[in-house]
Amino acid sequence: MNFMSPLLTGRLSYSGPDVARQWARCLDMYLWLQQQVDAQIGRVIDKLAAHPEIDRNTVVVFTSDHGEYAGSHGLRGKGAAAYEEAIRVPLYIRDPRGHLTPKPGDTRIQLTSSVDLAPLLLSIGYGGNGWRAEPRYAYLADRADLVAIAKNPAAQGRPWIAHVTDDMSVEEMTTLLKSPNTRAVFGPSELPTNIPTSSPSHILAVRTRDAKLASYSYWKPGGMDVDTSRPIEREFYDYSTRLGVQEVDNQAGRNRKEVGLQELLDHKVLAEVRAPLPAFLDDAQQQGLADMRQLVARRGG
Repeated sequence: MNFMSPLLTGRLSYSGPDVARQWARCLDMYLWLQQQVDAQIGRVIDKLAAHPEIDRNTVVVFTSDHGEYAGSHGLRGKGAAAYEEAIRVPLYIRDPRGHLTPKPGDTRIQLTSSVDLAPLLLSIGYGGNGWRAEPRYAYLADRADLVAIAKNPAAQGRPWIAHVTDDMSVEEMTTLLKSPNTRAVFGPSELPTNIPTSSPSHILAVRTRDAKLASYSYWKPGGMDVDTSRPIEREFYDYSTRLGVQEVDNQAGRNRKEVGLQELLDHKVLAEVRAPLPAFLDDAQQQGLADMRQLVARRGG
């Protein structure tokens, strides 16, 4: 952990004689992490191969919770934005029987979301989509059918996908980095704690095949309502242009396509995000809210 912490959280230069070496070192670390994951996945696959009777009835699904900026947009790590490099993740399906993967090695280009993973696993476990008719799974029934997409490259994906997150604010991160527990792990001299910058951490984004719209706002202190008295930042990228695909030409307020995505964000994305959870999750939700309020109070509001 200690040898990685300067690369994960230490300061990197954007100019000067050492900038190329520092960024190359950061990329080296990310490649090393990928190699470690590859080795561990290999152990799982090798163990299955050693037991053919288990292997032929085992579907392996590999994905991730986030990507890596790796220098794109002048950033490293993850979070704090809605750029493709951080929010787009891999999804691999290995099915020795070929039911889900009739042509191994094929790729798919449909839009799908992480919220479609639970239905995928249910379909694998049930041996089909029969679970979608069960009342207890009603809240999942309209999710995208990843099994159909895996089987058929022409199957329908999502018309749009959403990205919603509330990253740690800079102030919260500073408090965390100053805590004794964090310093005990990383060491007192390896973590930056004097960070005078603030940035909006409530992120809402919607993406279609043609474009992406993202909004960045602040919460009201101690609650979960957007503070409209503070500026709301927006990014809009038109994927019909080269710089739009790279998400480096922000056309917010300058592109007619933005209106359609804003309507999606206002009427579809927010409706889905704010939809009530199933009743059986009420207790967990209330506990989560109570924990959040307690944490906010501990940090001084």
